[in-house]
Amino acid sequence: GQCQRNACLPVEVMFLLDRSSSMLTGDTWQWVVDGFLSELWLRETINAMGLRQFPVGDACSVGSVLTMATDQYLAISRAIDDPSTGSATPIEAALGGFDGEYGDPNDGQAVVLITDGDETCGSQAGAVAAASALWRKGVRVYVIAVTTMANKTFLDQLAFAGGTEQSVRVADQGQVRAALVGIFADLDACDCDQNKRICEADVAHVCNADSMWDQTTCSFPFECSLGDCHCIPQCQDKQCGDDLCDGQCGTCSGQDICINDQCVCQPDCNGVECGTDGCGGICATCPVGESCYEGKCGTECDNPAIGFCDDFEDGDRLGWEDRGGTYVREVTTPGANGTNLSFHMAGASILEHHDGVVAQFDHVKPYYVDFWVRSGSTDLSDGYFVLRGGDSTATAVFFYMQSSGKMTLIGPNDAEIAAAQVSYSANTWYHIELKNMNWTAKTFDFWVDEVLIASDLPFRYSATVDLTTIDLYNFQDSLAWWDEIRVYY
Repeated sequence: GQCQRNACLPVEVMFLLDRSSSMLTGDTWQWVVDGFLSELWLRETINAMGLRQFPVGDACSVGSVLTMATDQYLAISRAIDDPSTGSATPIEAALGGFDGEYGDPNDGQAVVLITDGDETCGSQAGAVAAASALWRKGVRVYVIAVTTMANKTFLDQLAFAGGTEQSVRVADQGQVRAALVGIFADLDACDCDQNKRICEADVAHVCNADSMWDQTTCSFPFECSLGDCHCIPQCQDKQCGDDLCDGQCGTCSGQDICINDQCVCQPDCNGVECGTDGCGGICATCPVGESCYEGKCGTECDNPAIGFCDDFEDGDRLGWEDRGGTYVREVTTPGANGTNLSFHMAGASILEHHDGVVAQFDHVKPYYVDFWVRSGSTDLSDGYFVLRGGDSTATAVFFYMQSSGKMTLIGPNDAEIAAAQVSYSANTWYHIELKNMNWTAKTFDFWVDEVLIASDLPFRYSATVDLTTIDLYNFQDSLAWWDEIRVYY
């Protein structure tokens, strides 16, 4: 009989591995070794295990004994040699000569013979006697019969003589492992050191308080790591959505929503007349002559980026105040830059400046101003465009079409700026731009018809701190037109 115990037992097991040529049949050797090492690896830290291989060479010799010890997985796996070309199977010899390897007698001592053959060197009776001798010393002999080639009758006799009743036939790796599990269970063998954790492919093993493995199969999307099943977020090729681990692969922003793990833009045209839908598409286009500004159709003067706009295209000059002079003031054709209407003044200021019309706005510091201007002649001073603060001594820009046939700017000390003089023709529209207005340096760049004429020109009065007024007028009795006046600030 066997002792009844309350706990498992660290055991001592000597494995006898048949490496005769018949073990090379098909993939037999591979699945035998893989199954054997898999179960050895699970139990090596607490159980003493050793190895003998047979035959050695082509003869009936057996290999030396790799001493039984704990943590022998690496040594045993390195020691295993592929089967020899010899067909000899010296089972009787393999069963002898190592009984002194065991420690003090206990019922956790065993031999595990793994073979696919029959005794071909000694005798069957001698092999049975060797198994019986081991059993009489308290060492049980377990026999694993590999495939149907093994002499099951003979191997059953060995097992019976060795105190284990009969051999176990195996035909694949899984059956090898199952046979070894049964053997260790019959020995009441411990599996492991308490609290040890390991992974075997997708199986997490945790050593419990009884030194036995508790096993958990890690199913997708879980993978085994350090003896635990860990959820692995599944976000490959995903922009958003469930990562299968109670998390998200990402979040969508703006108008994007998550559809089938991808962020998909949802067009939004609610409350807009025109412009983009937020997804690269267009909600609608504006009628000819209008543009889209922040989702609304309108003329250029509806553009919120423009701080001030003349708005002559609506057919009136609302916002422009008369300041004297003998003029005909009207909004009329033609317009500049493809527009229909412009502001026209015929007459003079009676040799006074700053009459005609003015537009006023809050104290601003523009960074860009542009306008279109046209003179009816080249020998009269007209087409004045003046940007100033509260009075004429706070003028930043003083532009006009002079009677010499050149447009010009007046700078400090009331002097014409020679670098800014540009010849012009009568009844021709010119696009004037005042760029890069610098309110620290009190300078700007002067452009005509998209050509830079001069840069870093000084304000007329450096004391000018901001602008409130635009003056349009003629100094001599003449004709002039203005259009597309825009102030950006």
